[in-house]
Amino acid sequence: MFHHSGRVPQAHQRMDIARRDRLRLLGEVSTGGTTALLRILRRAGGPEDPAAAHVRFSALLRALPGMGALTAHEILNAAGVAEHQRVGDLRPGQLAVLMRALDYPPRSAQESTQRSASSRRGPARGAAGVPDRRAR
Repeated sequence: MFHHSGRVPQAHQRMDIARRDRLRLLGEVSTGGTTALLRILRRAGGPEDPAAAHVRFSALLRALPGMGALTAHEILNAAGVAEHQRVGDLRPGQLAVLMRALDYPPRSAQESTQRSASSRRGPARGAAGVPDRRAR
């Protein structure tokens, strides 16, 4: 929106810059996954990327590939992080819980492969609580 003098007011310029920075950070997380999220968390504490401290952590979490809204909400609740809390306002204890929830540091390759293979297959038929419909 233009001011009557033809110039964009300063507040609008700042909002545009903040929006671009936020989209850049969300794009980094959506393409780079957990590794990119961790880089952003590190940068938020330093002077190299002041915009990183002002982004809502919940938005970054939901930008992770495969992260649904319900899972993100559960992770935030487990860490005691409010939906509106910004990255720069996270306490060390919250960060520790979030790192564990995001499985960082990563488990061994064999352990994560076994875990992902079993989660794809689902529970075995006839296992506790899972009826075996073929046995009828």
